[in-house]
Amino acid sequence: MELRKQPRRYHAPLRQRRISRTGIPAIATFAMLCCDACALLTGLEGRRDLAPLQTGGFASSVSQGGALAANSWTSSGGSVSAENASVATSTWGASGGVSAVNDSTIGNSNGGTAGIATSLGGNGGDPTTFGTDARSGGAGGDRGNTSATGGTTARFLADGGSGTVLATNSCFGLDSSQCNGANPCLTISLSGSRFAMGRSEGDAGADAFELGAADELPEHPVVLSPFGLDKYEVTVGRFRRFVDAYTGTLPLPGDGANPNIPDSGWHAEWNSQLPANQESLRAMLTSDTALLPTWTADVGTNECRPINRVTWYLAFAFCIWDGGRLPTEAEWEFAAAGGAENRLFPWGSDSPNYQRASYQCGFAGSLTCTLDDIPTVGSTRPLGDGLFGHSDLAGSMGEVTRDQYAPYTSATMHDFAALANDIYTNSTPVRGGGYEASSYELRATARMNSYRSTPYLAVGMRCARDR
Repeated sequence: MELRKQPRRYHAPLRQRRISRTGIPAIATFAMLCCDACALLTGLEGRRDLAPLQTGGFASSVSQGGALAANSWTSSGGSVSAENASVATSTWGASGGVSAVNDSTIGNSNGGTAGIATSLGGNGGDPTTFGTDARSGGAGGDRGNTSATGGTTARFLADGGSGTVLATNSCFGLDSSQCNGANPCLTISLSGSRFAMGRSEGDAGADAFELGAADELPEHPVVLSPFGLDKYEVTVGRFRRFVDAYTGTLPLPGDGANPNIPDSGWHAEWNSQLPANQESLRAMLTSDTALLPTWTADVGTNECRPINRVTWYLAFAFCIWDGGRLPTEAEWEFAAAGGAENRLFPWGSDSPNYQRASYQCGFAGSLTCTLDDIPTVGSTRPLGDGLFGHSDLAGSMGEVTRDQYAPYTSATMHDFAALANDIYTNSTPVRGGGYEASSYELRATARMNSYRSTPYLAVGMRCARDR
């Protein structure tokens, strides 16, 4: 197949911060992406595993007979209970236990009455209590009826279908079909394995592309351990729960680490990059309403669109709060390329079209960027889905990764992330193109370099999770 780089024209007065193909990005004037050639290049449901209750982090507020015991932050943890509360969601504490007793949504500690079994074994024992590590707790419920009496990982089914959903802070209680039939809260578990990361040169591989960028080379072997990756990008509705819970309390150093990569968690040096309080966070999200942000001050019609204009630091903080982490660049490419299949695009080798991806500001039927070019998550499924069932890996939003932006080497890498100057760098790879990207930027190997501290209109996120 033949893909051609298409020229771009930028027009005032609409301004957008652009991401550069290589090097540190410049802040440029951007209006809308147009195409000189009028003839444009025209599931598996997932499993969400329960994340471990880590030492330190976030914990729920205490509610005795109240409506909600969830989603507030603390750095000290301790024993937290939610007795007779209508909701007791995923909770983090530094030490001690967390219990959910006589909960009207969850049911009792031996399983859920709403098709959800939330029981967690405390160190392999009492299913009503979180121990210091939920992974030493109980095996999860089978559609709401199995008690947790010891085991390795707590899981449950919440969507009543083929997927498993973790009752994370951002997803607990959400309608599983609210986004045009898509459940925005699914995670797909990937076995990991060896694959070729980066672009093949010449015509030797399925992902070979003559006009590819130099930063996609050299192709090199990568070996990954099993991991989970959210099926969809984080939606406005899920991010709203983070905003509503935000108090300015910070993640602890080490939170959100990839368990196979040392020193890959949160660093205290980044604390200053997060808003001081909820008011500051809301102001940040609404600062440029003329530039197609998907966030709205109040609940509205954008709840199922992917969140944009979020800095890398906020994206990382969200995933930590939600029981996950940012995917490494290698993990992201593994999902997009179909692992060893080494696909050119997530769906295969066929040319992009608007049934497979939102790109070039053409999804809504014109070449003028509008909010309708940012469709609700999963709008291009199943034609645009990757091999493992992920949606919107190409187009829609570019997605931040855990790494710093760095050149490849030819060495074989095992569970690797580029972190050599991680604490002080301001650059990170963005993957997947975006709703204003050109067709060649939708390729599984295409990389974009962005500022971590800059919110971009065509950049969002999806979280990784560990089994």
